[in-house]
Order: sequence, then structure tokens, then C-alpha cells
Amino acid sequence: MYTEYTVGIGTIVLFILAGFLSGLLFKVRKWKHQRVISLAFAISEPELKGKIGETQMAEVTLTNEQKVKVSVAGLTEGGKVVPLDTLEVSFQGDGSAEVLDPTSFYAISGLTVGDTTIEVTGTISGVLIPGTFILHTVAANIVGLQINAGTPELK
Repeated sequence: MYTEYTVGIGTIVLFILAGFLSGLLFKVRKWKHQRVISLAFAISEPELKGKIGETQMAEVTLTNEQKVKVSVAGLTEGGKVVPLDTLEVSFQGDGSAEVLDPTSFYAISGLTVGDTTIEVTGTISGVLIPGTFILHTVAANIVGLQINAGTPELK
């Protein structure tokens, strides 16, 4: 035997909203209690999973005319990504790095061929999390010859 209930659209919206808010509250509480163990770098897609105490490392090769945006996030033992509170970078080599916001930075190639080591430090709730990014710089490809004529002069 079925019992019929009449439910208004307002009631349905209220149930959906209550379910969403409780799920969001659960996720916020869960982030506060998860242990962040390493940094995850993403040049195109995040793919790193870390182990406790392991410093994450990523690398990319650019020509001496390029730069690349690198995204950084905290990574829990289970591989879940947690946003950073702050991000700091320092570098050794001809290349450089420029912090954009707490989640990303530009790795900028130098003029000379060689490697640049970028030390990345993120913080989550006051805990420092280190990582290393290696930037390999290669010479740009020569694709043509530029010829310019000067101003005509008398002989």
C-alpha cells in the first residue's frame, strides 16, 4: 500500500540545500584534521602521490625564451589535494621564479643553457611543506635568418 505525500518545490530545495551544506561542513572539518605530507606540482595535471616525509620533486624543460605556470598544492597521505595558505620560492641558477598567488608560480628560463633549482615552500595551518622544482633550460631553435638593410649611403 502506498501513501501519497504532497511536497512543494520549496521543501525539495530545502532538503537539497541542507544536504549540500552538511557535505561541505564535513569536508571542511575533514581538511582540518588530515595530515598534509607533501606538495603536489601540476604543470598540466596533478599526478603525484607522496609518502610521509618525502619531498616532492618535479621538473620541466624549456627553451631560453619560455616560462611556464606551475600550480602547487598540499597533498595528504591518501593523495587528496589541499590548498596552501602561503607559497615561497627561492632559486639557484640562471632561471628565476615569480610567485603569482598561494597556489601557483611562474618558472622562468634563463638566457644560458643549464639547470635552475627552485626550492618551493608551502604552508598549511603554520606547517612548512618543502618541495623542489628543476627547470632545465635548452637553447631556442633557430627557425630562420633575419636580414635588415640599413639606410642607403653615398659611395
